[in-house]
Amino acid sequence: IKMADNDNDNKSSTLVDLLGPKLIRNTMGGGNSEISVAELARTKKTIVLYFSAHWCPPCRGFTPILSESYAKYEEGDNNDGDDDGFELVFVSSDRDSGAFRKYHSKMSFLALPYESRDIKTKLSEKFNVGGIPHLVAVDVSTGEEDTSVTAAAGGDLRSFIVQHGAAAFPLIPSHIQKMKAEAEKKQGDALERLAASSIMVSVSPSLNAGHVSNAITSEENSPIIKFGELLERYEYIGLVFGDGDKADAAYGKIQEAAEFLNDDNKFITVYVGWTEYRGQSDHSALWERFHSIREKELTDETTRSTLNDIAGGNGDGLMMMTIKSKGSGLCGLDGRCDPNGTPVVVSVDKGLRLLSQFGPAACPWDEAAVKSALQIKARRVVFKLT
Repeated sequence: IKMADNDNDNKSSTLVDLLGPKLIRNTMGGGNSEISVAELARTKKTIVLYFSAHWCPPCRGFTPILSESYAKYEEGDNNDGDDDGFELVFVSSDRDSGAFRKYHSKMSFLALPYESRDIKTKLSEKFNVGGIPHLVAVDVSTGEEDTSVTAAAGGDLRSFIVQHGAAAFPLIPSHIQKMKAEAEKKQGDALERLAASSIMVSVSPSLNAGHVSNAITSEENSPIIKFGELLERYEYIGLVFGDGDKADAAYGKIQEAAEFLNDDNKFITVYVGWTEYRGQSDHSALWERFHSIREKELTDETTRSTLNDIAGGNGDGLMMMTIKSKGSGLCGLDGRCDPNGTPVVVSVDKGLRLLSQFGPAACPWDEAAVKSALQIKARRVVFKLT
């Protein structure tokens, strides 16, 4: 018992040194109540600091999502009992106390008092906060950043919360890994359904087939082809979850890749009009450039649910998921194994950054292909220098 008390005392001292003696919570009457940091440390293992300010437009866009998601988690709708001592704390960069109070009044979580400006400055410096909004997971026992949380979430806590909402919480590695495992299972099941044609997703050839060299038809020479047939014909399918922004140069990169890789049926792109860019999307303009899954198929609830499972719930904005038609059945040194003979997602390229940087030669843009492309680029630089 004494050892446990000593541990709690050490945690309390560490957290008080980091955050000061108190935090504040909004109350029903519009005011706030004080929360003892020393007492908080006795029950919490992980605290995520949210650096934000009302004057920051990206913050104003993200804060409602964060607050609503955390409130739903706190209410218990998504709390499965493995919270493991988690808390969320707002650290303000507002320009005055009035702006802080107004902004924090809309949040469902604790905050560092505005008057603790010296602590806010110390936190920003300690955790290298170069811009906002910014989230940092802190190990309560050490007062240091817990990088395992950010790593488990794929390197970006903000995107992880936007993607998963209330289900993202608690932001601890065990919960995040469990979520990822569940999403991978859903993804694998959805790909198997597509391959077995139990889900009838039709792919329409581009309206202007001259724009791309890989024009396709079904075995019956129909202008509609099942997704399962594409898996039989091509080694890789680039499933592009698009936003309809026809002016985005990234779509030109996709088109170039499709033309470059089509000669041996290695790669084909399929456009899915999934979201809208600033409410001004023109998916039809992109139908003219790519084979695509059209609105008629996407209005089917089962089809959309299947595609959402393949995307892992992360189809917002422009993203390409490269699907290998038949998994190798082999396991890598990291412990991850391909299914044998069934489709598998080998890379996820958000914003087409990998395709834009490395081009079609790095197909399928997985870790091994990107590493090889980097090595080739490095050798070219050395050759030029010598």
